[in-house]
Amino acid sequence: MASKYKRENSSYWWINFKDATGKRKDISSRLRWDDPQQTKKCDARLALTTAAEFNSTALNRQDFWDSWVENYFATCGQTEKTVNGYRQSWFWLRTYLAEKGISIPSQMSYKVGFEFLAWRKTHGIKKTTKDSTAQRDIKVLRLLMSHAVKMEMTQGNPLLRMGVKRAEHGVKEEFTDDDLTKLYAAFAKHSSENDWRYIAFRIASETGCRLNETQIAWKNINFETNTIFFEKPKGGLAKGYTTILPTSLRPLLERIVQLGGKFTCELPPNASNLMNNLIKRVAGLRGHSFHCTRVTFNTRLERNPEISGRVAMRALNHTSAQVHAVYQRHDVEDLRQIDGKVVYPSPPVFENK
Repeated sequence: MASKYKRENSSYWWINFKDATGKRKDISSRLRWDDPQQTKKCDARLALTTAAEFNSTALNRQDFWDSWVENYFATCGQTEKTVNGYRQSWFWLRTYLAEKGISIPSQMSYKVGFEFLAWRKTHGIKKTTKDSTAQRDIKVLRLLMSHAVKMEMTQGNPLLRMGVKRAEHGVKEEFTDDDLTKLYAAFAKHSSENDWRYIAFRIASETGCRLNETQIAWKNINFETNTIFFEKPKGGLAKGYTTILPTSLRPLLERIVQLGGKFTCELPPNASNLMNNLIKRVAGLRGHSFHCTRVTFNTRLERNPEISGRVAMRALNHTSAQVHAVYQRHDVEDLRQIDGKVVYPSPPVFENK
């Protein structure tokens, strides 16, 4: 198994490993041992080197991780976005497993999986990794282990029902009217009516869709029936749904369609970062993100006494009340509408005052 060490009179980590011929070699990683971020990069390289060692000695082993994991990702039937997330998780999982010398599923144990959660918090792009990220990664490893059981690579999956408390997700704020006034001012000063950021925000805030869904092909917008078909929402094609084209949004889309192009707007690869930069830094709404449009849309729907919760769920394409509850933001003032709606018989008249 490859290992890293410090060498006298050198500021870099050195890696000792076994090459394809079986001979041990020592090379400089050119990564400094006194820099935490460079040390993490060295650990990642070490994991790849260890994986290469295992691969050279286990070419005929079908249960070796690198022999089947990528094929599983390619054929698991998930969306491209989901699979890319799996691959990101697997990078850190493979680094950790290589450190632990876990080269095949049958070597996995509850202890190894549980200790990964603490390890992951100190290994990542940032100084500290969130609990939710670590648990997302262990979920990917759990999926891989379940597949390994089905493929008879191991007898059982020790990562099932680990009893680890689920990480709490951050609560998204809603956009108040004051917040929107600040944001609209930022749009007016730093963008135009044809800017993808403004178009995406209008579509999301008035339909409740997600950022990646605001790039809508014109073939999915019917101006005759006033409907929008969201072809690829979260969950992929199977979750596609049709909603109304809001009257407030129609003039904007009618103008944009005259400009040509295939979509309402074309999102750049880093759309989320660019949008959140405008919201947080330019508009000064530090506690908000683009996804707050979805929270705001739902909350304003449910504050209207004429709209039922069932209709609000349908509008956001939610099939679970538990998921839908995440997007609800109510306070005591929202309850004023119930005053006088619960009626009882008149109270008794007491003889003794």
